[in-house]
Amino acid sequence: MSNSSLQPDTSTQPDNNLKHEREGSLATLPDHANQLPTDPRTNGSGRPDVPQDVIEKWQHTINLMARTFNVPAALIMRVTPPEIEVFVASTSEGNPYEPGERASLNTGLYCETVMATRERLLVPDALQDPL
Repeated sequence: MSNSSLQPDTSTQPDNNLKHEREGSLATLPDHANQLPTDPRTNGSGRPDVPQDVIEKWQHTINLMARTFNVPAALIMRVTPPEIEVFVASTSEGNPYEPGERASLNTGLYCETVMATRERLLVPDALQDPL
């Protein structure tokens, strides 16, 4: 359900909760529900669709991979058609990617090649690669 369907409670309830209709019934949301999330990994719902502790473990793993392989960027991508987004990005120096960045699918990204072929892809130098 989108945030545009949330309507302020016009009653005089002391907790100033927000209410919205859902399948004919009223659901009460806590006061903080009207605050938009700042984490782009919430997929627009206000709640992560991947538990935060899992995201933190992935972040640790991605940072370790970037250091181990001495690369400026290590990423976990998420596909939400018609787009692909950076879900977790290493915090390594020189990484130009940020979580939440999106690109259209079918634009020739390396990730798309791996998904289509279901094989490993070795790119020794992305700056020299014509793909």
